[in-house]
This record gives sequence, structure tokens and C-alpha cells, in this order.
Amino acid sequence: MAAVKQPSFRWTEPPRWLPLSADGLGAAFGQFMQTNFFASHPPDFRPVPELSTPTLPVEPSLAQNSTMQIEGELAQRQLPTQISLPNWPYADVLVPCVVQVLVDTAGNVVSTVLLTPSGYDAADQRALELARALCFTPSSRLAFGRIIFSWHTVSPTASP
Repeated sequence: MAAVKQPSFRWTEPPRWLPLSADGLGAAFGQFMQTNFFASHPPDFRPVPELSTPTLPVEPSLAQNSTMQIEGELAQRQLPTQISLPNWPYADVLVPCVVQVLVDTAGNVVSTVLLTPSGYDAADQRALELARALCFTPSSRLAFGRIIFSWHTVSPTASP
């Protein structure tokens, strides 16, 4: 039997470029743009917002003096005298010191409990002393409340 040569599937032919004229470049895109309309901005039917400048009071970010805040049932009862709180010579910021108090019907503080220490023992002890010394207006019933001392600190080299 005669040998049969298998055909080769590696076929190569010299390239035959399609004719392309410079006048036809972009013609299809130009035709597409002429037949299709694209809105530059979608219609907006919402009313125009009224612009205003916010009026915020300019206050210092940290208090310049120590402060005391009364919360709970005691907030309804008045303090007959104003209390002066010290500023502490301390190199860091102190956490607000929270003291829970029980006040009797005569307005005297009967019990004090330190709930949240400030991180400075002298300030915590002073908060307990000040809370014990408070005298509220009399009332017909006992009252619980919290007193929050936000201590202001000054540089240890400066005098308090």
C-alpha cells in the first residue's frame, strides 16, 4: 500500500488588509451622535435650597474653671450658697468625678459614695468633702442624686 501523507493544518497566507479611507474614519460614530441625544443634566424638580450660615456660639473647647453639675432628684432642689471649686495643679486632664449623695428632708447630705474616681486622689477626696458640706433646701422626702465634678487642671509649675 502506498504511503498517504497527512495534510498539514498549519496554513499561512500573506495578510490582505481591508481598504480603509481616511474620510471614513469616525463616520459611524458621527452618525451615532447625530441620531442619539444625550441630555447634559437630568431635569431637577426639587426646590432650590435656602442657604444660611449657622450661628454657633464660639466657646473654648475646655472649661477654664472647675464645674459642678447636680443630677437626679437633687436637681429640683436649690443650693442656698454658691460653691467655689479649686483648679488642680496636675500635668494631665482629669476624668469627671461622680459622687452619689443622699439628702435628708432638712437638706443635709447624709451619705456620699464615690462612683467614678477622677484619677487624682486629692481631687477625689476634695469632691467627697465638698459633697458632704452641701446643704440643700428642705423638702418633704429623702432625695438621691449625683454630683459631677469636672476638674480643671493647671500646669504644676503655675499656682492654683
